[in-house]
Amino acid sequence: MMSLETKTNNSETESPTKLTSTTKHFDLHQVITDKIVNALENSTIPWKKPWNSETSFNNQNFHSGKKYNGMNQLLLGLSNYSTPYWMTFLQIKQRGGKLKKGSKAEQIVFWKILDIKDKDTGDDKHIPFLRYSNVFNSEDIEDIDFPKPKAKPSIEKNEAAEKLIEMLMDMPKCPTLKHGGSAAYYSPVQDYVNMPKIGDFPALTGYADTLAHEFVHATKHKDRLNRTTDKDTSHNYHREELVAEIGNSFLCAEAGFDKEFDNQVAYIKNWMKAIKDDKNLVVWAASKATKAVDYILHRKEENGKTIHKDDNDQTNKTTSTNS
Repeated sequence: MMSLETKTNNSETESPTKLTSTTKHFDLHQVITDKIVNALENSTIPWKKPWNSETSFNNQNFHSGKKYNGMNQLLLGLSNYSTPYWMTFLQIKQRGGKLKKGSKAEQIVFWKILDIKDKDTGDDKHIPFLRYSNVFNSEDIEDIDFPKPKAKPSIEKNEAAEKLIEMLMDMPKCPTLKHGGSAAYYSPVQDYVNMPKIGDFPALTGYADTLAHEFVHATKHKDRLNRTTDKDTSHNYHREELVAEIGNSFLCAEAGFDKEFDNQVAYIKNWMKAIKDDKNLVVWAASKATKAVDYILHRKEENGKTIHKDDNDQTNKTTSTNS
C-alpha cells in the first residue's frame, strides 16, 4: 500500500500534517486514487467488506470513541489489521502508550475550511482543502489496554434483507415505490423508485440490495440532499453511480449481509478506468455516500442538526472544479 508519510518520532504532533514548499507538487487526491486503483488491481473492491468482520466499516478513533467517515472507512479498510481501533501519535503518548518497532502509519483525510476576505468585494470566502493525518492501529501499540472487538451477532439473510427494506422505507421524505417491468431505476423528475417484482429476484437479499442502490440515488432529490452534478455525461454518470455503489455497500453491512457483485472482474475493470480518469471521484463519491446513508438512517451531525442539503457544499464544488 502506498504511504503518504510515516513519522513515529517525537516531532509528530496532533495537528494535521501540512504540505510544505518541499511537497508543493504533492497531490492528495492522486495518492488516494492510487491506493484505490492498487486495491482494484489486486481484485479487492474497497467498498466490499464482509459485514460480520469486526473491522467492517467499523474503524474508529479509540481516544475519541468516534467512528471514521466513509472515505476513511475505505482507506483504513485496505489495511490488514484485525482490530478497528486507531490513534494518532500524540494520543498514544497522552495515554502512556508506545509504538512497536517497525510500526506503520495509515492515513485519514478530512476537509478544512480556510476563511478569507475577497480583496475586490470584501465578501467572506470559504475555501475547502483536503488534509491528512497519520494514525496507528492498536495492534502496533503497546502499554494501552484495548477492548476485544465485539463479534457482530449472526442474522439470517432473509431477516437481514427485511431489515434493510424497513430501513429504506423509513427514509425521510420517502420516494414512491412502484413495481413492474424488468428494470430498477430512480426517476428524479417524478421522484419515484421502480423495481421489478420481488419474485423476479433469486433471493430477497438481491431485491433489498438493488432497492438500497436506487434509494441512495433518491437522496439526490432537491427536497432531500440536493446532490447536483453537471449535465448528464459519462463523467457525472460515474460519479453518481459510485455514490450509489458505496452507499449501497454501507447499507447492506448495516443491515447484516454482504453486497453481492455480478461478474466481479468486469465490475472492477469498469471502476478502475473511471477512477483513473477522475482523481477526485473516490473522495467526492465517498463523502456523498456517507451523507446519503446518514440521511436514510436519520443520523444526526455532531452539532445535533439533521443531515443537510448539498446546495452550498464546497466539497462538491471544489472537486468538480478540479476534475
